[in-house]
Amino acid sequence: MSHVSTTSVRTTIRSATEQDVPALIGLCRMTFPTMLRWVAAGQHGKEWWRQVILTDATEVCVIERDNQIAAFSVLITNERIWKKERSFVQRGFKSYFVGAVLHPLVVIRHNLLAFRSILLKGRQPVVYAAPSRRQWSPETRTWIELIATRPDMQGLGLGRMLLEHCERVTKDLGRTAIGLRVGTTNHRAKSLYTAQGFSCLRSDSKGQTYAKFIERG
Repeated sequence: MSHVSTTSVRTTIRSATEQDVPALIGLCRMTFPTMLRWVAAGQHGKEWWRQVILTDATEVCVIERDNQIAAFSVLITNERIWKKERSFVQRGFKSYFVGAVLHPLVVIRHNLLAFRSILLKGRQPVVYAAPSRRQWSPETRTWIELIATRPDMQGLGLGRMLLEHCERVTKDLGRTAIGLRVGTTNHRAKSLYTAQGFSCLRSDSKGQTYAKFIERG
């Protein structure tokens, strides 16, 4: 990835490295405070980030502002390889037990959401659009696994920069679509995605799938 910097605002976009792992975990804790994976990250979180950065199945981008990581995106460029390689990051009982002891309220929320999903499992998801497999498949799309901006640096256009970068990577790979998942109540993120040309494809009890279809130029 080429480095692009704007001196006036001290903003740099670059590929992530292993040295960024502690900062990335810290940023995840700030932006996803109710996700047990990050609140009780420990070695599990470190290994997840190392795997994401080192695998050939992803493109991990960070934005630095004033010499600190202000935002990041994890773009899955090969879903089949990623599904095989991520198996080791599944949380074991020991890790979950430690998280439960240290962060009981987070775990309670996690279990309530899981129970709600079970109750709603029988309900049919709402599909807003039905693209053909040729348009929407692991071979024709990329997938934004994670994207986040520090709470104190939101509103500066960093999320837009990351989405535009992900779109450029998608085009360079010859893909025609890019997708992601977002929480139903995350209205700020959904507004950003809509402004960048994404639309909702599917909505279910766990959230919504947004996608953008790209014309080959």
